Amino acid sequence: LKGEYTIVVERMRQYPSFALISGSLINGLSARASIMTPNQLLTHVLFHGDTLKAKLSLLKLEPTNSRHIQAFQRYLQHKGFQYEGQMLGLTEIKTGNNSWRPLRISQILATKFKRALEKCSKDERTTQLITGLLLGDKSGMDREMKEAFREGGLSHILAVSGMHLGILYGMLKLAFIPLRKQPFRSLLRFENAILLLLLWAFVFITGCEVAAFRAVVMLSLFLMAKKTRRNTCPVNVLFATAFALQVGCPDNLFDVGYQLS
Repeated sequence: LKGEYTIVVERMRQYPSFALISGSLINGLSARASIMTPNQLLTHVLFHGDTLKAKLSLLKLEPTNSRHIQAFQRYLQHKGFQYEGQMLGLTEIKTGNNSWRPLRISQILATKFKRALEKCSKDERTTQLITGLLLGDKSGMDREMKEAFREGGLSHILAVSGMHLGILYGMLKLAFIPLRKQPFRSLLRFENAILLLLLWAFVFITGCEVAAFRAVVMLSLFLMAKKTRRNTCPVNVLFATAFALQVGCPDNLFDVGYQLS
């Protein structure tokens, strides 16, 4: 299919030479699509809720269980996309009206964090590495760096997961040690609440990826059980979290991060 369509943006990933935009087509097709576009066509970063009108070349993703289709197409199908394609030309961009959408705020905060890192660091590769480690955003990394992590068996540290939440939780616990002395001991009553707030804020900024979301829900259940002095079984907590994630989004069953978690 070729023609001019209007897209309501869900998310945009910007790579060195192109951007990948996921969103909903709202005229004619009424479907979700993943669109690849050269960076030179975009004038600024897009966030959740923004609208663009563009000329697109689309390919319909037919539901199939065949293992002969491309892995990325199968991934898009499991994520609920009906089309993939390329942007041939851009006509118009409109900023979203509702600036308080949670996903929009999350994407804006992550982008501002990346921009702040770029200003602080003089080395581009260092910025790319820190962004990947902290936000799980590998879009700015060059192929050589990605291959180095893959060959070293370290690709998992570039995807925000339970490991990141565990490290952050440990660092925050250490930060509370000085508060055990007077006159700050009264703040310890709110330790778990503050920890949970900061952990959820981190997951929110990183885009609520399913692996990180699973970890923060488990940590929340553990901390709440500790506060109420109830015994916990790790297996029960794991399956309770898996059940909650599955009910909230059934498509999680096909997500690799969910399966490995």
